[in-house]
Amino acid sequence: MIFTLEALQAKHGDSLLLHFGGGDGASQPDLAVIDGGPAGVYRRTLKPRLQALKASRAPDDPLPIRLMMVSHIDDDHIHGILDLTDELVEARAQRAGEGGALPYDVVNFWHNAFEDVLGGAVESSVATVASVTGASAEEVAADLPVGHEAALVLASVPQGMRLRDNARALGLNLNRPFRGLVAVSPARKSARFGDLTLTVVGPDQARVDALRTDWEKKAAKLAARQLRAEAAAYVDGSVYNLSSIVVLAELGGKRMLLTGDARGDHVLAGLEAAGLLDAGGTMHVDLLKLPHHGSEHN
Repeated sequence: MIFTLEALQAKHGDSLLLHFGGGDGASQPDLAVIDGGPAGVYRRTLKPRLQALKASRAPDDPLPIRLMMVSHIDDDHIHGILDLTDELVEARAQRAGEGGALPYDVVNFWHNAFEDVLGGAVESSVATVASVTGASAEEVAADLPVGHEAALVLASVPQGMRLRDNARALGLNLNRPFRGLVAVSPARKSARFGDLTLTVVGPDQARVDALRTDWEKKAAKLAARQLRAEAAAYVDGSVYNLSSIVVLAELGGKRMLLTGDARGDHVLAGLEAAGLLDAGGTMHVDLLKLPHHGSEHN
């Protein structure tokens, strides 16, 4: 039974391959792709690795990917997955009349877009946000009273929208079984993929609901320019932190905690709410993926 996490060279971002199951000689292990790194990572690292896995595991068939997940919309996590799905959409269009199979069979796809986090409240403001997100981060920062980090994340909003469109165009099972936002809620916390159990530790539905309520109140009163600035502040200070998907992966008595870029206090709160911490407020994991690349600010 295999349970390994492979960290690809992703420059300043994340691109992870989770291999699980199989190992008995009768079947190949399953694969989950978690984030794709910033620009250039798909072409240089992720695509060649997936091609090598296809050659070894499914040379005559599409490579099964049991789960593809984007932890959140920041460019250093989403860009490579967007490149991958762009390529699949193009390949599907080219092969529409030829009946050829795509190289990968993505069974499930998890992605919380900006719209998912803010829900219906975002409909009237997405166009306003998008009006500045076509620009570079430097241009956004110059146009609005926000810092460079906020501008970088705001520039990722249209990437998230396009990724959602790609997933729909490819007919992927989107955010199943969570029915919308992948988040901790009383109705759903865990999902099984063969022998693998993924327990969602964050984002927390109650916090997201509070964010939506606050956004609705402010967005209704703001003019266009103010709304763009407010959106940037939310993406940087709230959506950015709250929307990162955090999962506890378990198989064969082993545990991995994959934290994306979630804030450390939110990760701990999620673990406590899930009943995963002992009386001393601790838990054992066999592998910890540090939040936000080990940044001291998290």
